[in-house]
Amino acid sequence: LAIQVFSPEELGFRLSRWLEYGADLLERRSVVKELRLPMLAMVGDLDRLLPSVDEAARLREACDPAFWRGTVTVQGAGHASTLGNRVDLLDEIRNAFAADFEPPLSPRVDLVGRGESP
Repeated sequence: LAIQVFSPEELGFRLSRWLEYGADLLERRSVVKELRLPMLAMVGDLDRLLPSVDEAARLREACDPAFWRGTVTVQGAGHASTLGNRVDLLDEIRNAFAADFEPPLSPRVDLVGRGESP
């Protein structure tokens, strides 16, 4: 796994210019409101890189309520909240989007024991 480390100046530039520009662009275009896809936010409660919990709330407010599937806050996780073993990403996705499938999703298969998960 290669991790690129930014200098404080580079990180500051990216956060203040790129993030601000991208958020403003999305806001002006009402992109989130126009999406016709189910949406789920997954955030870490200890995210020190971005205000992810606040951003999830902003997205929820901007999203058409018919497409919002919820916010999963991963306790003890930072910005990369879906890495590691703090959250079962597949279960969270299946739970959030199960009603969007017809026919319903089949039971999850335990690939280690080859049995259905409870």
